[in-house]
This record gives sequence, C-alpha cells and structure tokens, in this order.
Amino acid sequence: MCGIGGAIGVKDASLLDRFAAAAVERLAHRGPDDSDIVRLPGGVLVHRRLSILDPTPAGHQPFASSDGRFLLIHNGEIYNYLELRQELAALGHRFRTETDTEVIVESFAEWGTGAIPRFNGIWAFALWDGHTRTLLLSRDRLGVKPLYLGRLGAGWAFASEIKALRGFVASSGPNLSAIRDYAALGWLDHADATFYEGIEPLPPATNLLLGEQSQRRWRYWSVPALSGDTNPAPGAKDEASVGAFASLFRDAVGLQLRSDVPLGSCLSGGIDSAAIVAVSSQLVRQRLGPHGAAPRVALTASFPGSPDDETELATLVARSAGVEHHLVNLAPSDLIATLETVLREQDEPFASASILAQRAVMEAARANGVKVMLDGQGADEMLGGYPHYRYSWLLGLLTRHPLSVPGALRELRGYEIPPAVALRQSVLDGFRLRSSRAPVGRDARLPGWVGPRLRGAAPLQLRGGDRPSPSGTPLTRMLHRALTSTSLPALLRYEDRNSMRFGVEARVPYLDHRLVEAALLLPDRLKIRHGVTKVALREAMVNVVPDEVRLQRRKIGFAVPQVAWFESSMPAVRAYLNDSQGVSLGILDRKGLVSLLDVPPSRDGGVDLWRALSIEAWLRNLAA
Repeated sequence: MCGIGGAIGVKDASLLDRFAAAAVERLAHRGPDDSDIVRLPGGVLVHRRLSILDPTPAGHQPFASSDGRFLLIHNGEIYNYLELRQELAALGHRFRTETDTEVIVESFAEWGTGAIPRFNGIWAFALWDGHTRTLLLSRDRLGVKPLYLGRLGAGWAFASEIKALRGFVASSGPNLSAIRDYAALGWLDHADATFYEGIEPLPPATNLLLGEQSQRRWRYWSVPALSGDTNPAPGAKDEASVGAFASLFRDAVGLQLRSDVPLGSCLSGGIDSAAIVAVSSQLVRQRLGPHGAAPRVALTASFPGSPDDETELATLVARSAGVEHHLVNLAPSDLIATLETVLREQDEPFASASILAQRAVMEAARANGVKVMLDGQGADEMLGGYPHYRYSWLLGLLTRHPLSVPGALRELRGYEIPPAVALRQSVLDGFRLRSSRAPVGRDARLPGWVGPRLRGAAPLQLRGGDRPSPSGTPLTRMLHRALTSTSLPALLRYEDRNSMRFGVEARVPYLDHRLVEAALLLPDRLKIRHGVTKVALREAMVNVVPDEVRLQRRKIGFAVPQVAWFESSMPAVRAYLNDSQGVSLGILDRKGLVSLLDVPPSRDGGVDLWRALSIEAWLRNLAA
C-alpha cells in the first residue's frame, strides 16, 4: 500500500514542481517508509511507499521495467503475483526483486493492457510508457484503492487522496449536488463525483489512457450475471453451491495472507470477520507457502455497558481461533474536534460516528506493530446482510407465481416486521429498481435544515458503469447496486483513509472478484431464508465458526454509542451550529438548524444532526 500522485500534459514546469512537492507531503501518512519524485516529459510521478512485500530498497518506486520502457507507481497489492511471476518466468522474464510491483511492469511488457484482467488484487496505479509517451491509470474491480482526477493547467493531475489535488486543480469549490444527496439520503461516493467541483474519482474497474493530445477510458470488468432464482424451496445444487463458495472464500483468504510484515484482523461479534479469523487460523496450521504470514492479533472496538457491545462474542471467536485479542476503547472527549480531525483525513463527510471506532482500531493495530489488517467489508452487500435487504427479497417472493402473499409473508417469520410495513417497503423497492441509473432522491424529502442553494441543486446520477441484466431478482439487483454505488464505495473510502492514516494496509477477502461473482449468482434462498441473512456463509462456516456467532441473527454493524456521545456534547454542538458558516453560504438554514437542535438525538439516532454537523465541519475545512 502506498500513496501515489502525478500529472501529465502540463507545460508549466513551476506548476508541476509545486504540485509534486505538495503531493509528496500531503500523502506522507500513506507511505512513511520511502518516497520519490520523478519528472516526465510534461508530467511528474510522485510516490510514498508503505513496504509490505520485499520491504528492502529493491522495491523503491517509481519502478522501471527491465527493458526501461515502463515506469510504474503503484498503490495496492496483486495477491496472485507469485503465480503470475512463475508464468512470466516460463516466458523468459527475469526478476530482480520479490515485489508484486515488478510483476506488474513485466506483465505489461508481455501482455500490454491484457495483463490487467489477470490481476487478482486491489490497486490504483499509473504506468508511464516511454515508447508511446502515454500514461495509463487503472483502478481495481471493486474500487478498494482510491484514485482522483482533476485538470491541472492544460493537463491532468491525479492522486490517491483529494487533499493532494486541492489548491491545484480547477475549481475545487463545493459540489452542491453531492452535498444535497448526502443531506437527503445520507448517500456518499455513489456517483462519479465528489464534494469538490472539478475533482472526480476514476471509477472502479476502469482504465484511463492519457496522451499528449488524446485520452481513452474503458471498463475492463463487470459482473457477468445475476441470479434470477427466487424459489425459496431447497434446490438439488444448493449444497454444491455452498461448497464452491466456501472453497473460493478459503482461497481468497489464503491469497491475502501473503505478506512480509506482521498481519492482524479486525474482529467484531458478527460472522463476517469471525469467518476470516477462523479460516485464517486454519490456513496457518497448514502450509501457507512462500511469503505466507499468520494474523498475529485480532482487534475489537469495545464499548462496555452499551447494548451494541460485541466484546463477548468477539472474545469467543479469538479464543477459538487461537489469536491474540486486543480490545480498543473509544470515548471522544471532544466530539467536535474529533469530527473535524477525521473529516480532514477523509476529505469528505461520512455517514455516522461508527467510522471513529474503525479508525481507533487501525491506530491500535499500528501501535501493536501490525502493518496489514484483514477486514470483512463487502459480505453484507454480497449476501444481503443488512436488514433492509429483506424487502427486496420479499418482493422477489411476492412476484413469483404461484407463491401466495401469505406464503411470502410466512418467510418473514425470522423477523419482527408488521406485514403492512413489509409490503409497503417491498413495493417501494420495486420502484427504485426500475432503473439502475435513476437520479438519487429527486423526490426525496429534503430536511428542513437544508438551505436555499441545496434546494435548487439537481441530484447526481448513480454510478452507471456496470448495468446487469434486468433478469436478476429484485434482491440481487439491489445488492449489485449496493456494491457499485449506494453502500460499498463509501465504506471502502472510510476504511482506506482510516487505515492509511496510520500506515496500515487494509485487505478485504470478501471482495475477491471471483467470490463477488459467485455470490451474486447464488439463488435468493442462499442469501436470505426465513428472514435469516447470509445463509451461504453461515452454512459454509459449520464447524469453523462457533455456533454462538454463526447462528446469531442480530445485525449490529460497526455500532457506536452515537446518541450518548451527542447528549454529552450538546452544548458544544449547539454553539458550533449557532455560528454556522453553512448558513452564511446558503447551504444550511438557520431556522431549520434551531429546530433540529431541539429534537432529542435519540429520536432518530442523531442521523440528521450528524449530517448537518458534518456538512458544517466540511465547509469550515474547505475554507481553511
């Protein structure tokens, strides 16, 4: 993992120098081990290194291919680099290092852009081709590693984080449409836009080729198909499907255990992280092969006395797996100051205070000497783990002949949902699924604390990119949307900034593209059955994860006592919003904020208050 930045097509040498100097400083936290700046014709490459594979100076970047044609800066890991290295060696390539970076450049020397679909990993990289004088930017399939773009003079600049571009690229003022969508629905990172005008993300699974007079953008991967099977009755192939899923999961975890530095794992009381810790432990007892490492510690965010505390179940998993277990306690003494600090690190607002707990876990990981952390991100979006997915699942049952409405509702017996609520929400989900590129919340109710400038802003279009066949079930279509726009992209952004803030690499085994493709092809009954979620994973983990965790139905998520934090900080929160910059900019409304502050945070968990507070803090950071 690293921080990268650069520019191409810029004739102003002074501007390039200033940008490169700022980028290498602003990305220092992403790569504390090494750095370099290399000038190109009309451009520059900037690199900050976090050494994971072959941490010797041999892995220094920018990295040149053996023939000198290619120059690479790379953020991420190619997990199958050993297999690719063996294949390339058989074709005559010779290697000087033990890095995956060298495998990337030699793969391009052999296969050109055809190398990219061969990679299993997470990446954002820039590859300079000295022969064609072009720069190729590429981002991994699910967008685990970030890359942002903006115009720099007559050319383009790019970087791992927005902060490296601010003050250099055109505009960088507030994107009112993005702020509006967050205020209305809490959605973030759901479109090919950011909170900053003039700065956009390179979409996942996308390549961008930049030349002196041209550019070409194309997608190199999309989910091939979605399941259309809503039949709740067990199928003859279900057992084999679960077995294949389990095998893929074990292989994904095994690949991501490759490291030359200490490994750890995030651990909650849920099945997602428990499965990673348990399978990792099993693989450790087997032969890991070259560069295999064992997760040394598991870290859990702990909130003693909170009903959402998962310490007891997490401890059970850690003991069962035989890993060292650390509890991380968090109680912000100054919620406003903490919010402002984390927002500067994130560059954009975030959905709730839960991000603070994840950040504390990453900080504790580094304090314990861990440079790589495995995490369970993505399982919920693949297998219907969140409670609200039950409505799309029910919609699939309701539209399947000859299943009756009473029969469909009986499937909900695992949940305590009033039938009328379930039916109404399922119909609404049906409308939302009519178009995978529908504008976000055009008719959504804007909260009263939104100012006139936001009320006049148009909603953003959901990220289009990968539009699967409409033949998928309502549930698989909703999950696909969550993976590509409405849920996962924001969660990945949080995790990347939280981990890289402390020089820690976060790996996400569930987002191995082979596992994602397989999960979306599973019938609905292997995702949700009788109201129980993630059925395939639960069945795959029999005799692997303790049943107390494997069979529990309650979904907590990465919960924190947000309401209690608000209640203890209300005087400071009230003073902060009473002196609002957002009001003076017409983005927030003073009367609306006054009314909001009179509503107890416990009424909605403090959701609206958190959004208003986050927008205000972001605007202050923008002006700083």
